[in-house]
Amino acid sequence: MKSDVDRLREIFGQAQQIESDTQRERYLTDACQGDEELRQQVNSLLMAHREAGNFLAQTIQLPSADFEPDPIGTFIGRYKLPEKIGEGGFGVVCMAAIVYLVLSVAIF
Repeated sequence: MKSDVDRLREIFGQAQQIESDTQRERYLTDACQGDEELRQQVNSLLMAHREAGNFLAQTIQLPSADFEPDPIGTFIGRYKLPEKIGEGGFGVVCMAAIVYLVLSVAIF
């Protein structure tokens, strides 16, 4: 007998493959067999999957291996480099700030 998690995974996986909303709803009605909690979990996963889209395809161009962040005060993408905070085997480490979020991180 399948565990609840296995059943959820199987139903979600199958529902993901169905493009038609009407057919997907029909499949979920049959597959969940009146189990409203299971149906809600599958719907939640389907919505999260749909909202995630293809976020991994949205990348930025990374600097080359010989990149040195100089002069201080320049930008790398959305990050401003206000100061150098260290240097070592991996290169220069700078404070990086997303100006509009007032968030600071270290970047090397």
